[in-house]
Amino acid sequence: MILVGDLRLVLRGMWFRRGVSLAVLVLASLVVGGAVTGPLFLRSAGESVLRDTLDQALPIGRIVRTDNTGTVGGAGQSLDVFGRFTAARLKGFPTLKRLLDPPVTSLELKAIAGSPGVTADSAPLVYRDGVCAHVHMVQGRCAQKPGTVMVSASAAGSQHWGVGAPLLVDGIRLRIAGIYAPLDPLGDYWAGRPYFAAYSGSGQAGDLGGTLDAVFAPLETVKAQPAAVPATISVAQTLNTSSAKP
Repeated sequence: MILVGDLRLVLRGMWFRRGVSLAVLVLASLVVGGAVTGPLFLRSAGESVLRDTLDQALPIGRIVRTDNTGTVGGAGQSLDVFGRFTAARLKGFPTLKRLLDPPVTSLELKAIAGSPGVTADSAPLVYRDGVCAHVHMVQGRCAQKPGTVMVSASAAGSQHWGVGAPLLVDGIRLRIAGIYAPLDPLGDYWAGRPYFAAYSGSGQAGDLGGTLDAVFAPLETVKAQPAAVPATISVAQTLNTSSAKP
């Protein structure tokens, strides 16, 4: 038990050494505050560095993508099922699911495209969900009707293609509905796919030629290709760091 006299003695001692006592009190407060805020600061700094790293990464570094190879007949028919399967897989990762943008589904195959009677070049024939919102139509309109396609301005210039002209894709006659230019070739929407990596052929004998930019088409147009042609279906989602809490 502390007596009143003892308490007065303690108080007098603290007052006599008030400078040292205040310093000890401040130091103790800083130590306790540092113990509380230190881990929070380190966690915040770590998340900030991670967020900056992801923001500066190429789209391919922020993409969660699931691919499945097959044929036009098989892959084309299972596109919706594959999308639902991919969404179901993410249910076990709620935090990751919250940070992902809506999925973009695609069906693509390697094709040979050219005007009737003219040497053809290889080009990806692609259905990509929502593509019309990510291209600028230089001429014509975005291909949305079965049997139509749209070609890039680069391919149209080098191949002398025009709106309304016929285009043979793997021997199937289609119609060019429009000529496009991608709004942001390196944007997240394209998920790092090499749709715009055209190059010229060597010109040597036996060389099929170069590769053209992607020929985009409605799903019905792509699914109308020969059923045995190899194809790839893909579901891609971008990690959206802006949706994460700092």
